[in-house]
Amino acid sequence: MPSHCTTTARIHTARAGFGHWTTPDHPRFPVHHRAERIPGLDGDWDSSFAAAGTSQTLGFEIVDVEEPGRAAGSIERAIDHWVGEIDYPMYIVTASARGERSGCLVGFATQCSIDPVRFLICLSDKNKTFRVAQDAEVLAVHLVPAAADDLVALFGSETGDDIDKFERCAWHEGPAGSAILDDCPNWFAGRVLHRIPVGDHGAFLLDPIDAGAGEDPSQFDFHRAKRFAPGHEA
Repeated sequence: MPSHCTTTARIHTARAGFGHWTTPDHPRFPVHHRAERIPGLDGDWDSSFAAAGTSQTLGFEIVDVEEPGRAAGSIERAIDHWVGEIDYPMYIVTASARGERSGCLVGFATQCSIDPVRFLICLSDKNKTFRVAQDAEVLAVHLVPAAADDLVALFGSETGDDIDKFERCAWHEGPAGSAILDDCPNWFAGRVLHRIPVGDHGAFLLDPIDAGAGEDPSQFDFHRAKRFAPGHEA
């Protein structure tokens, strides 16, 4: 088995007594495995046999399969192509902790539960906001209005490592010392429940504890934001 593969698996397809799965540790490497039923042994398809290392007792045998046409580069290009076509709203996330304050433009954000309300935001590990957020009790999440080009330029193209962004915009203090931007009427402050490393970003699961809702429902979209040079490499 190649060194980059593990036997911890998730089911990709399963039918007629055999299946394929991809290794989650290296999803860009197109080495797949096939599990085939061994004659004379009974067993149900279950991904847990891979983690347990007991495939034969369950009636399956693991073999590596190199699938043609699945070069790592082609997978990455395909994902980059269609992900780059998706449009979604941009947010500004602010964090305050230990006497420091920071904020950045964020695209990776979504509501992830209805009841209870939960929101997930992802911060690049390259920027100051990520570092400040490690100690923040609360993060403030602002939906960026469509006409807020100046805020997008400030929080997207400048870096808090070089300037104090909050000297260049209007804001007021919110829960637990969070910074609420006056020009973003749609916002919420969320208590950090979990911090989860997810690659070159960190995910923060938030429990909203305060919020504001304005009359302007417009939003600044990702495809417009791409016109602005980032303050940090993503």
